[in-house]
Amino acid sequence: MSRLPLRAAGISLVLVGLLSGFGYFHLHLKTSYPAKGQVLNDRPAKVQLWFSETPEIKLTRIAMTGPADGKVALGDVSADTNHSVVASIADSLAEGTYTVRWQAGSADGHAVRGTFSFRYSTTEPASAEDAAGHSHDRR
Repeated sequence: MSRLPLRAAGISLVLVGLLSGFGYFHLHLKTSYPAKGQVLNDRPAKVQLWFSETPEIKLTRIAMTGPADGKVALGDVSADTNHSVVASIADSLAEGTYTVRWQAGSADGHAVRGTFSFRYSTTEPASAEDAAGHSHDRR
């Protein structure tokens, strides 16, 4: 019996493992405030995104829509600490569900984007969050 098929299978597994881990080294969103699916009882004053590395500000965008898909005015995106970016929420917010759409790029030009929603409600129980004010929901 030939060992060639066994060696080929072993090499294939190693290559798949190496290639699947390659994407981990690119820029990716680690967490956010508000967090995906979070219910807030207090009006958020900002949207903050934490990444695996510092994103390029000139390649970073954040947009937010509210109930009935109304556009929410945000301040300019700026760099913050710990590989994060932040944009202040300029509009007052009505209670309801909000969707954040973001895109970011790294120095090597690799671009990522995503969408998440959260809810602002003074009557629903708030979601758990840590002392820093954000959940650690990995994406």
